[in-house]
Parts: sequence; C-alpha cells; structure tokens
Amino acid sequence: MASFQPNLRSSFPNGETTRDGSPPIVPAPKANVACPICYERKKKSEVPSHILTDKCRRHNPVCNECFDYSLMIAIGEKPTTHPYLSDFPSTYSTRAVCPACWSLLTPGEVKAAASPAVFEKWSRVQDRRDKEADSDFRWCLSTACSSGQKVDQTGRKRLWTCDTCGSKNCISCERPWHKGESCKDYQARIAVSHKAELQAEESHGNLFRLCPRPECRRKVIKTDGCSTVFCPMCSILYCWDCMAIDDSAYSHVMNHKPDCAHYQPPRKGQQPWFRHINRQEPGA
Repeated sequence: MASFQPNLRSSFPNGETTRDGSPPIVPAPKANVACPICYERKKKSEVPSHILTDKCRRHNPVCNECFDYSLMIAIGEKPTTHPYLSDFPSTYSTRAVCPACWSLLTPGEVKAAASPAVFEKWSRVQDRRDKEADSDFRWCLSTACSSGQKVDQTGRKRLWTCDTCGSKNCISCERPWHKGESCKDYQARIAVSHKAELQAEESHGNLFRLCPRPECRRKVIKTDGCSTVFCPMCSILYCWDCMAIDDSAYSHVMNHKPDCAHYQPPRKGQQPWFRHINRQEPGA
C-alpha cells in the first residue's frame, strides 16, 4: 500500500518559508524510480533526498546526474547536446529551473538537490549575475583583478578606483583610466593597438584569440576541447572557429555563422539567433 506523503509546503501557515527564504522542502519517494529525464531506474542514493517543488510531485524525482548537468547548462559550462535536455530552456542569465517541469527554483532548493561542487559553481555565477543587475556595479577592468564594486556615478567625476587592486577606471567609456585624454581620442588610439593584436594572433598560428566582444577583448588560449569557448572575463559564449557569440548556452548551437563547419540550419518554424560580431578591424 502506498504511504501518504503530506504536503509539507502547504502545511506552513500564511506561506511561511524556511530560514534561507525558500519554501519548505517536501521529502522525495524512497523507492527506486525512473528518472523523468534519462528514463533510467535509479537507486535512492542517486536521486535528491527531497522533491524540489510542489509541481515536481507530478513526476518522479530527477536523478542527481541529470540535475547537475542541467545546472551546468544554466551557467554555460555544458553544451545543450545532452540527448534528453536538448529542449531545456536557457537560464544562463536568470535562475535555475527543474529540468523536468521547468519550475523556477530557489537557492535553497538548488542546494538540496545539487552536488556541492556544482552548487558552488552555480552560486558563483549567480552571484555575478546578481551584482551585474545593479546599474551602479562595475567590474574592475584590470586583467589581473577579478573584483568589482558599486561606483558613484553622480556628478561630473569620470574616475573610479578599484578598492582591491587600486587600478583606475573610466566611468564614461568603461575602459582603463586615460588621464589627459578624451574618451574619443583614447578609443581611436586603442583601435590601432587592437589591429596590431589581431595581426599578432594570426602570426602566432592562432595559439590565442581575443574575445570577440568589443568591450572585453580578453586574450583566450584554447588548448583542447570543443569549439565552444567561455570567456572568463565577460562570461560570453562564442565559437572558436567563426567567432559568433551569444550570451545564451541554449541558443548558441544555432548561432554559428553559415560558413562555419558547426553551423546548423534552424528547425522548421524556428528562427536563428544571429548576433555575430565579425572579425574586422576595430573601429571599422
């Protein structure tokens, strides 16, 4: 006889939540069940110990492996070529969702289901996204620094100094500080420098390439792996071969340039996301 599972979430009066602000977590079934994503029967040690949301009660719990993989897709560290997650919605710049019912998950629910290592990675990316949502937040532009802070943008002051490394940055053009030089003159000068870097890139046999995002231009070295590259500085995804970029892990597979070996035509009724940045001379 099946045991009755009380709805612990609704038993909390007035919509109370747990200490971390997430809804109460409902215990998951104990019997071995088939994962709704990979359809493999899993032992109870291979599935989360709790059902993620009330909506998840309509299906079997997602196994640990599939849940971790969905989080890695969400933060852009895994491609969407997983055979059972090809239609998984992009959450690259939003919150995590359940890969089975696509319910939005709270940090507490994610922590309850994810492995510690994957949760740490997801938390780090989510923290970055939360900071960038603040219009006053700025990342330090020094390539040797990964810090950021809130910047006072009131008044006529154009200079802000990083509290961590002390480097100076320009508020107006979001570039390293250019004392005694207007933003326009500085942009023209570095355009010449970028052209020289592109020529150096070609002469070194493509050992490194510059991030195709004009505001970044971080040097990235690729030693192995597939052609999908994640910029550690500005967090965009782009193709190493055609340099097509997109900020969504889900749409990236459809974003290659038509002459790229990895290009796939859109499925019937689907429009491609063409947001190319051509590898042309800066300022052209």
